[in-house]
Amino acid sequence: SSIFSLKARHLHLGGGMTIEVHTLQNAQKVQATVKNASGPAAAERARALDNQKVLLLEFGFRHVDLNKDLADQRLKLKFRMSGITYWESEASKAVMDESERLCLSLEATVHAVFEGASGLDFELCRAGCCASSSATASCRVPLKTALQTVDVGSTRPTVWNLELRATGIPNQVLGNLRVEVRINTSTLQDAGGMKALKAVVVPAPLAATGGTPSPFQLAMERAFVEKAKKAQRNLQEAFDVAVRELPEGHARVAPLQSVRSSAVSQGPSLASLPEMPEDPDDEHESIASVQSGAPTLYASERCCE
Repeated sequence: SSIFSLKARHLHLGGGMTIEVHTLQNAQKVQATVKNASGPAAAERARALDNQKVLLLEFGFRHVDLNKDLADQRLKLKFRMSGITYWESEASKAVMDESERLCLSLEATVHAVFEGASGLDFELCRAGCCASSSATASCRVPLKTALQTVDVGSTRPTVWNLELRATGIPNQVLGNLRVEVRINTSTLQDAGGMKALKAVVVPAPLAATGGTPSPFQLAMERAFVEKAKKAQRNLQEAFDVAVRELPEGHARVAPLQSVRSSAVSQGPSLASLPEMPEDPDDEHESIASVQSGAPTLYASERCCE
């Protein structure tokens, strides 16, 4: 049946929004009611959202050294914030390298817009049946730790070695994840646009068709405007929280960096962490650690060879 039927109908847009669609004769009243959600308003809101400053996280996932108990198991790595999965690797089995270490190769570069979280979660999952997976081990890096161990705004990556501890058995380390990290500020548009958002998903605005918009088009534009406003507020709050967690003396806002410019890297840097006593048997790496109540975070100087 048509939305222009004789009886009034209600169009549910989600998020508690409902508009009443009347007969064709009353369509002009509906247009007047949602005038603020017309094409120009949606376009203006889209521009504002695209220009919103965001914190852009870049991870160069290299590999996970695994406990031999995980041999012959199909595993995947997930990166999550606030319970939302931003990236996951393909499930695969680890292989033994030349040094007889069980290694799960990743070799992936991932970008994620920070939409607000108390920490960054890295989860090693066992691939299950029916495309499901269960967390086997994990590591949480608190937001403050992340921002104080990475030189925000630098093109030089900081290398983290993260201990992945068994779920429910925090003193058992099942793997060590090696990841190169960059953190920059950007605009949402340069960070991938609205499609990069996960916490507040913004529907794509309807393309302009010319002429008088239909009540349905006006309703969809209004839904877009409301979602875009919510997403922008969320991003601004997340950005403000991150700025407050920057170390003392750090520039409050790093220079804007796009995804393309941040890809031009220099050598990795050593995170500013307390130094551990050197291991006389280790001639290659200088490693520092920080205890955060969560699994130990290591930052090391040398990239994977």
